[in-house]
Amino acid sequence: MEKNIFYLNYKANFISEAGFLIYDYIKFLGASKNSSISWQDSWIKTSGSENIIVRIEERLSDFPQYMNFLREVRTESVGIIKEFFDDKNKDIVDLFSIYEKNDKSCLPLLTIVFMNLDDEKDDDFSYDSFKKAYDLFFYKLIDIDFFDLNEKEVNSYEKIKNQVKDLDIMAYIAKAKYSDRDMMTLIRAYKDTFDLYQRLLPLVNKLGKIIESKFYLIKEVFDQNLKDFEETSYKRAFEFARQVGFEDCLNISQEIEISILLLLPFSSTFTFWDSDDMPPFMKFGILMKMYENQDEKNKLTNISNELKIISDQTRIDILDLLNKSDYYAKELSDKLYITPATLSYHINQLHAAGLLRVYKKGRRYYYQLKKSGFDKIIENLREFSKNIKEDDHEYDQ
Repeated sequence: MEKNIFYLNYKANFISEAGFLIYDYIKFLGASKNSSISWQDSWIKTSGSENIIVRIEERLSDFPQYMNFLREVRTESVGIIKEFFDDKNKDIVDLFSIYEKNDKSCLPLLTIVFMNLDDEKDDDFSYDSFKKAYDLFFYKLIDIDFFDLNEKEVNSYEKIKNQVKDLDIMAYIAKAKYSDRDMMTLIRAYKDTFDLYQRLLPLVNKLGKIIESKFYLIKEVFDQNLKDFEETSYKRAFEFARQVGFEDCLNISQEIEISILLLLPFSSTFTFWDSDDMPPFMKFGILMKMYENQDEKNKLTNISNELKIISDQTRIDILDLLNKSDYYAKELSDKLYITPATLSYHINQLHAAGLLRVYKKGRRYYYQLKKSGFDKIIENLREFSKNIKEDDHEYDQ
C-alpha cells in the first residue's frame, strides 16, 4: 500500500489566527493614510517599499462572504487590541514589525512564531509551544547557522538549544545589524520569553474566541478548501511543492500536514525542517484557490515581482554559480562570503519565484536551477507583449 504523503488538518487554529489578527492591526498602524479609513474598512496595498491603506472593497469585492467575516472580526476586536497597545506593550509592536532582512514581503518575527505554533488539541495557547517556535525563529533571525547544525545531525529543538546555550547571543544580534531599539527588544524577549507570553496570553485567548465565534461566516469556504484537496488527491499541494522546488523532499518518512489559514487569505507557505520533532507542513490561505482561478489581471504584477527577485546582485551571483554546478548551502555561503542566514533569505526568495529546486544527498541539501521557472517568466513576458501594437511612424528627416 502506498504511503500517504499529506494529511489534512480539519480544524482552524484560532490561536495562530489571533496572532495574525494582531499583525494585521499593527501593519495597519504603520501604513500610510491610516487616518482616512478605519481598520475595519481597510486593506493594505504594497506599493514599492510602502504599505498604503485602501478600502477593503478594492481587494475583496470578489469575495463578499470573506469581506463580511473580516469586517465582523475586526469590529469586535478593535477595542480590545487598542486597549492592549494604549501607551504600553510597544516592544510587542516592534516584535511584530521586525522583518527578515527588512523585507516587507516577508512575515515579521512574531507572525512567523504564531504560524509555527504546534497544533493544540485543546486549542490552548501553551508556553512550551510558544517558546519552542520563538527560539527557533529568533535563532534564524540572528544568523545562527542552521545548515551547519543540520550537517552535524543537530536535528531537534533540544539539540539546537544545547548547541546555542554557550553562544554570545548579543554578538550575533550586533553582527546582524539591527537598530539599538530592535536589538534591546530582541534581547529582552529572548531572555524573558515567559513575560512576553504572559502579556500576550489574555489578548490571544480573547481574540481567538472572537475569530472562532465568527468562523461560521466562512465555514462553507473553509470546508470547500479541504474537500478540494481530497477530491483532487492533493493536486494543489504537489503543484506548490514543484513550484517552490521541494518536490524531491516529499519523499520523506514524515507526513506533511496541510492547514487552511483564515487571516492570511492569499498566502501559501511550505515549512520544511529536517528534524526529529518538527514535522513539515504546508499552509494555504482560504482564498488562495479562488485567487489562482481569477482572470490573469495580475499577470504584469507577477512578472514585475519575479524580475525584482532576480535583479538583486546577491541572487544574481547565486544563480550564476548554480548555472555552473549544484551546490549545498555551506559551499554557496563560503563562495559568496555571506552568512548562512543571509543565504537562506535569498534562497527562499528564489524558491518563491520557482527558480530553484532542492534535493538531499547524504546529510546535505543541494540546490539546482529549475529551467521551467525561467521558461515561465519568458512565456509570461511573451504572452503580455503579444497584443502590443507598434505603429510605424514616418519621421521628418
